[in-house]
Formats: sequence, structure tokens, C-alpha cells
Amino acid sequence: MARLLLEDVTLQKEQRVIAQIRFKGGAERILEIPLPLPFYVRSRTRPEVVEAIDDLLDEHEYKEIVDLLNARGLRSGDGRRFNVHIVGHICKQSGLKSRRERLRENGLITLKEMARLVRVKDGRITQWRQEGRIAGYRSNFRTEYLYLAPTPAQIVALTGRIRNEEKTSSRGR
Repeated sequence: MARLLLEDVTLQKEQRVIAQIRFKGGAERILEIPLPLPFYVRSRTRPEVVEAIDDLLDEHEYKEIVDLLNARGLRSGDGRRFNVHIVGHICKQSGLKSRRERLRENGLITLKEMARLVRVKDGRITQWRQEGRIAGYRSNFRTEYLYLAPTPAQIVALTGRIRNEEKTSSRGR
């Protein structure tokens, strides 16, 4: 169909795309079109979305962030709904601290460190968290939780026993 209307089309790509069109009847038309942005620029996540993720990382783990961003109607740079992989990639590319790093900076400890402090097995800590006796904060989209370091009084309340260091320090008085 275009073959019946067009005699010649010349394209030039400089700062803009210039299309010089010559029609069969002799008429000429020149179209100037801006160059399309490179894909990496077009698909870049908007700064306000990166900011929202940064703010949400203080209180939420990746799966919760995905749900909140999708509920707000926000989309990734290439227009897709968010998922855990996309949020993780944005965090890594933008240099955002992970939820785990943020919790560790706030003094939270790992399951192993908590079990060592209280002198119980890891499973007991998990059981206490599930029962609501201690608070655990999910640090990632898998199963890792971080805990506030317990005070000596909390250790006694949890285990019913005083740690050895406290016994020896009270004897020396």
C-alpha cells in the first residue's frame, strides 16, 4: 500500500531522526522526530519509587514492600508489577541498605547470638518467638529473624535461671 503512495524515503539519524518523504505526486515532506531514549534510561525506576522503597525498608521486609507498592499502583521502571526480585534488584542497584543491615545497625542480634546469650538451643528461641514471649523482626523474605538483645531480667523470666556471670558477681559483694 505504501509503495503506491511513496516515491522515496530518506532517513538521517543525527541529534534527531529526520525523515525526508517524497510522494508519487511530487510533494515532499520532512519530519523531525527526537531520538528515542536508550532502554536503560527508559526502564530506570523513578526516583520517588526508590525513595518509597528506602523509607519502607525501615519497617518492612521485601514481601511486605512488594504488596504496599503494588497496592499504591506503582510500577517498576519497565512498567511491571513489583515482586521480591525487582525490589531486591532496585535496592542493590541504588545502593540502599538491606533490611538486615538496618536492623543490625539498630542493635538487633541473630538467632545464634540470642541462643548463645540465653544459653538455649536455636529451636527454643524460635519457639519463644512463635509463642510471643520474645519479639523477632523478620530481616528478609525468607525465614531469618533478628532479636533485641535480652536484659538479665528478661533472661531470668525466659529461662528461670540466672547466668553464671551474674551469680559470681553477686557472690563477690
